[in-house]
Amino acid sequence: MIPEMTMIQGIGKNFFVMDNLGAKKPLTFNQMKTLSKQAEEFNQPINGYVLLETSRQKETDCQAKIYYPDYEENLFSASALCSVGHYLASHLIDQPQFVIETNFANLKVRQLPEEAYYQVEIAPVRIGMNESFQKIEPKDILLNQPCVKDEVELTYSFVSILKPHLIVFVPTDWLENKSKLEEIIEEFNQRYDLKGHHIAVSFVAEISETNISIQTYEWTHGWVLGSGKSAAAASLAYTLRFSQPFYQKITVNYPTVSLTTVVHQDQDDNYWLELIAPATLFKLQ
Repeated sequence: MIPEMTMIQGIGKNFFVMDNLGAKKPLTFNQMKTLSKQAEEFNQPINGYVLLETSRQKETDCQAKIYYPDYEENLFSASALCSVGHYLASHLIDQPQFVIETNFANLKVRQLPEEAYYQVEIAPVRIGMNESFQKIEPKDILLNQPCVKDEVELTYSFVSILKPHLIVFVPTDWLENKSKLEEIIEEFNQRYDLKGHHIAVSFVAEISETNISIQTYEWTHGWVLGSGKSAAAASLAYTLRFSQPFYQKITVNYPTVSLTTVVHQDQDDNYWLELIAPATLFKLQ
């Protein structure tokens, strides 16, 4: 059985989806790599690969294995899960919600009434750095910390979704000044070894209440068109920075795509987020 292959665009990123659901045997890693070469037929940049297989758990609808373009495993990608939700909804029309097994967690993806929009659950999300990051003590959560650049007072926070994201709040006009932003990245890199730990950096400016603009830098990709994890991290940092209420929609504007997030806090003060984003499906002819 040859898996069905589809390219889906979600949150400004292209994922090549390989459907091995219902197959008698799982694909080997080498078989997956061989099939992924067909992604070249789309003549589009590929940001990652998703292999769908039958889940090992009764409470989930499928298992999604996510890989970077270099085939390194990606434990969690909101962009990829939006893509998976779109793919499953196009094949299972009567089922608007799915529970997807990933190596990070079992996460819910729901199709919304708006055509081609999907809601992805992102959890757990925590303030601060993971304990494995050597330059930061676990007790130092680094929330709303002050810093100064060109005599302008800024604040920054670390938010962890698997690994930390650095969120820096800047004036709106700075978002278009990449050279200034890269200077700030290098200053933080010298202090926290961001590059060594592959910590993404997002610069955020408030446009209006619950409406923010964002630019995200990833060490492997440079400036990206969109990132679900960074949008989620920025939304939590924004909510806590500006004392915004929980459970309200926040619009997160990347240069080419806008997302919607909702920050939740449970009774134990744990955080999780909803991410609402579009996805578009492209099939090989």
